[in-house]
Amino acid sequence: MHPSVADAGVVGVPDPVIGQKTKAFVALKPGVTPSEELKKELLEHCKGKIAVYKLPREIEFIDAMPRTAVGKLLRRILRQQEIDKQKK
Repeated sequence: MHPSVADAGVVGVPDPVIGQKTKAFVALKPGVTPSEELKKELLEHCKGKIAVYKLPREIEFIDAMPRTAVGKLLRRILRQQEIDKQKK
């Protein structure tokens, strides 16, 4: 619902300390520049909508969300990309 966000998805990703954490992947609208300030603004926006314990622990900006032919979010692809990053 944030005016800068075109699309978003949240998945659980592996964490070495707590086992798993929530991570939001956000595709921004054209002309919006990703920044640390925008990440903070998005978290503040979410605080008014969902409980604090449900907030994502991390936000990553991506160009586009992976979706099926019928439009469902492919969370497994986002999760796998995160696992591959952690292996490097």
